[in-house]
Amino acid sequence: MTTSDLAPDDDGSSPEDRGTSPDGGGPAGATVAPPRSWAAGRSRWWRTGLAALALAGLVGAATAVDGGTLVGPEERPGTDDAAMTSAPGEVVPVGSAALACPGGSEAEDATVEVVAAQAPQSVSSVGTAPGSRQSSGSSPQAVPGAAPAPEDEDGREDEDGREDEDGPEDEEAGENDEGARLVLSGDADDGQALRPPGPSILDLPGGSAAFVVGEGDAAPGLVGAQLAVGTGAGVRGAALAPCVRAAEEQWLVGGGGGAGATELLVLTNPGPDPVTVTVRVWGVDGEVATTGATGLVVPPGGRADHQLAALAPGVEAPVVAVSATGGPVAAHLNLLVRDGTTDLGAGTVAPAGTVAPAKDIALPALPSAPDGSSHRTTLRLLAPGEEEAVVDVTALTEDGAVRLPDLVTRLASGRILEVDLGDLPAGTTGLRLRSDAPVVAAVGLEVDPQESEPQEASVDDAAATDAAADGSAATDAPDDEAVATEPSRDEAVVTDAPADGAAVTTAPGTDTAGATASPPQGSVAEPLVRTAGELAWVSATVPTADPVGTALPDPAAVPGGAARLVLSAVDATTATVHWLDQDGGSVTEDVELANDTGRLLDVPAGTRAVWITTTDPRGAAPGAGVVAAVHVSGADGRGPFLAAATLPAVPWTTTVTTVRPAVP
Repeated sequence: MTTSDLAPDDDGSSPEDRGTSPDGGGPAGATVAPPRSWAAGRSRWWRTGLAALALAGLVGAATAVDGGTLVGPEERPGTDDAAMTSAPGEVVPVGSAALACPGGSEAEDATVEVVAAQAPQSVSSVGTAPGSRQSSGSSPQAVPGAAPAPEDEDGREDEDGREDEDGPEDEEAGENDEGARLVLSGDADDGQALRPPGPSILDLPGGSAAFVVGEGDAAPGLVGAQLAVGTGAGVRGAALAPCVRAAEEQWLVGGGGGAGATELLVLTNPGPDPVTVTVRVWGVDGEVATTGATGLVVPPGGRADHQLAALAPGVEAPVVAVSATGGPVAAHLNLLVRDGTTDLGAGTVAPAGTVAPAKDIALPALPSAPDGSSHRTTLRLLAPGEEEAVVDVTALTEDGAVRLPDLVTRLASGRILEVDLGDLPAGTTGLRLRSDAPVVAAVGLEVDPQESEPQEASVDDAAATDAAADGSAATDAPDDEAVATEPSRDEAVVTDAPADGAAVTTAPGTDTAGATASPPQGSVAEPLVRTAGELAWVSATVPTADPVGTALPDPAAVPGGAARLVLSAVDATTATVHWLDQDGGSVTEDVELANDTGRLLDVPAGTRAVWITTTDPRGAAPGAGVVAAVHVSGADGRGPFLAAATLPAVPWTTTVTTVRPAVP
């Protein structure tokens, strides 16, 4: 599932084949700035950067990041501007990062907790580039990315390293150009400052997204995630989603638009300017015709919601591609499935770990279905190009690789194929997919409700299981409407979040529009409690040598909840797992991974974030990458709760290229 240092594999694939940036530093894409509303009284660096670039054209000096250029002073008067040469790029830590968390639905009676954290010193001290690799016996090269905290003898960071609760006021923090913040979409203030080494936690109001933004030393290694949990009828299920970096292209693989399914495409824009989005959708018969899927505007610092059934009606096994102009955007697909009055689960499909389809990708394992349950595990594949693909599937287990010749698949171009994974070897921790044409993929798990008669609800049960009177999913919205966090010129319902974080819904034009974002009217307590199913999806990713990680909301929000970490590697490596607890203490755990193997670890109680770094057999960092996922599972009297999320690569490095006039 991984390749050592992103070198060409035995199939001849290159970093471009795997969807990574040529410098090997993870998915390509620009770092984004905080929304305009957060930057009141502060530097609006996007516009300032453009102005500086224009001025630089006159004086002969300009700077840009993420594959941009650094133009030095004119060395020879009269040199033709077109005669330029570029020096090898320099890999440096990122200086700005923004992550987007989708939030939940305005109409859902579910709790959504967001957690954000800066990387501990054990992560930030890892070398960032091939030139900075070091042996385990050398002094670590400090990389900006986290506020260090003193460590005691057992390696755990002392609570004394944490900033005191009555430390600098938010106003002072807001004036500082460096640091990290957790901000609600549409929020008029600067949000909640992260105070490392501990995490920051925020309960999201319905219909709001959240952004985790970091500047300067706070940017490298920044992580965030959300956990949505519903226990009542009509909203039951658990959904875990990492907060992801915005990009100009993202792919969502998962969901299933059958009767009773609600699939909400959530678009979030952490940048300071509006972004225009085009959505393309594929089904089993190829790319489908869409309605109103072009010219979708996502407001700055805001969120726009669109029912997938309105954009592409009747697609039962969708793959969604989101492309943006005017700036990057983040996309998630929130799922809620119900069959009549039977809850079948909730989930969130996060973007794949690649900015484009790739030939060599990997998938972490899903959580285990309950013993004795009726369930299905399905691999969904799409080759969106013009060529068909032959895909080879290898299972990675605790004992090594197991080739699955029966699952070698010929994939027609532009058509979705689903493969039953019901007979995977015991102990499978992941899958590696190698193809002769670029593909995208994900694995989904569906657990059926147990067959039993509905039970009469107690008074407490009835209070906890409100549902729409007609038995339909409480989150359904009219197919021709969308929800956004700032005014737009179309028929979208507009939700502005005031400074206190409360969601206020307005409906331009008609009363019907306003009803889509309000709690269901005329809801009644269901007289019977029915058993429930559950679902979960994990996206394929392209391993990189950069650290991967995510925040982890409290799994105790799930009845009987617990969390586990699954990780796999193709090439032998030592994976160092960095656990950050709710008090800001951190510990590390080394996991030796042989070729084509994986491990399943229990997440320590109280953990609120995790990062994984690697070293090679010589002890140099970075080593071969790993593919990992976090599982959250639990159960109540109605059935299981299951949620999973692939760990994305964290903001880490960028490449700056120097361009100078060519010498005749």
